[in-house]
Amino acid sequence: MNARLNNFIRMYENFGLDEDQARLVVALIGELGNNVFDHNSGNWPTDIAGCFITAQNYPKKKCLELVIGDPGIGFLGSLKSNYPDLEEDISAIRLGLSGKTGRINERRGNGLKFIQKWTLDRFDGSMLIHSGNGLVTVDKCGINDRIASKISGTIIQIMLNYIR
Repeated sequence: MNARLNNFIRMYENFGLDEDQARLVVALIGELGNNVFDHNSGNWPTDIAGCFITAQNYPKKKCLELVIGDPGIGFLGSLKSNYPDLEEDISAIRLGLSGKTGRINERRGNGLKFIQKWTLDRFDGSMLIHSGNGLVTVDKCGINDRIASKISGTIIQIMLNYIR
């Protein structure tokens, strides 16, 4: 196994996650990071290409917070070519959560759907997705949305509850 991957797994185990949970967290981060580059398709609206990824452990709450953000084209910009009738950010985020975000002629696009499922089912967690002026939260109570201040790109926050 890759030494760097092993280091990440050990780091999350040191936070208090078991090995399976630690591996799943590494997979979640990898999928989110790949999405930044796959869905921006090289169309960065600023001179900054890439993303930031940060994690914060809350050991007393047994909760891990992951945040990934990018200054890219956002959900709407990414999905507009496949869904030309799509007009607003909230609808684009909800479409992304449904697993229908592969590019034309691709059988892909389920990554965010799996992340949502893992977050809810494996960690009893929650997600917050802010893209454009859309803000969508996903937790055990369902999916809720609202209009928020407009941002460039996307920010996704995931809260993962763990028990060792």
